[in-house]
Amino acid sequence: MDRIINIHIPKTGGSTMYQVMYKNVDHKRTLLAGSKHATVIPWFTSISQQERNWYTAAFGHIRYGFHRFFTDGTPRYFTFLRHPIERTLSAYSYALEYPRDEHHFRIINQTFVEYASDPSLGQRQTNWLMGYLPTPDNLPTLESYGGKHPLPPDTIEIVKNRLSSEFAFVGILERYDASILLLQDALKWRDVYYMRSNVTKKRLRYSDLKGEEKRAIDALAGPDFEIYDWARARLDAHIESLGEPFQQRLKDYQANNAVYAARLKRYKDLKRRLSPKRIIKRILGRPESNR
Repeated sequence: MDRIINIHIPKTGGSTMYQVMYKNVDHKRTLLAGSKHATVIPWFTSISQQERNWYTAAFGHIRYGFHRFFTDGTPRYFTFLRHPIERTLSAYSYALEYPRDEHHFRIINQTFVEYASDPSLGQRQTNWLMGYLPTPDNLPTLESYGGKHPLPPDTIEIVKNRLSSEFAFVGILERYDASILLLQDALKWRDVYYMRSNVTKKRLRYSDLKGEEKRAIDALAGPDFEIYDWARARLDAHIESLGEPFQQRLKDYQANNAVYAARLKRYKDLKRRLSPKRIIKRILGRPESNR
């Protein structure tokens, strides 16, 4: 039995991916560790082994090594990476905008350079791919790389080998639609249409940074950059090898997905306008802004 495990690194398109996932897996047997991962994951590790093995998929803010919590099946990991600076800019902006973010109060008085320089907050895609530390007997733990567990010297080689041999697919956010189609092929999924979700509204952009901030960010050396560049080059080479037939398939998919997204948006807008709560407010003459 294959067990699909998604490593949703924050701000790499995971919320949009959930839409695709829900149409292609058994909901009841899928562990979803999204915004409530801080409680969901400890709960999952506390239940019996038989109960854990019942799940056939796990999606969300989990790290490599999660497969150790299962004792059967073949893990099929997949993840999406994003340019380290763009991902960090987006994560920083999101944490500032939304108090519900786990890092909001920790970073509210930090500059972006301070945030990006923190190995547990900024360039941390590599931390997620190195994942949870096993015990000497290869038993599962939730102790993870980053912070008090620094990355080993051979991190880049470990992650590259891992992504090559243990992951069913590695996508790139900047090539999202092409990645979605290749993920569909890798996992034999049926429906991969989507509408973008959880987009940060007030996003800090690289062009917004001052000169000294850009120099400080550009000088940040870390494995995230090398791993991202390697993974993107690998994906681009794969896409190029597929030639014109794939490019035509991509164009058709993008056109069809635009229609799908527009229809889904109209449906959601109509559903929201016709919600009982809104109708009652109109009948009672209460402005919707007064809550």
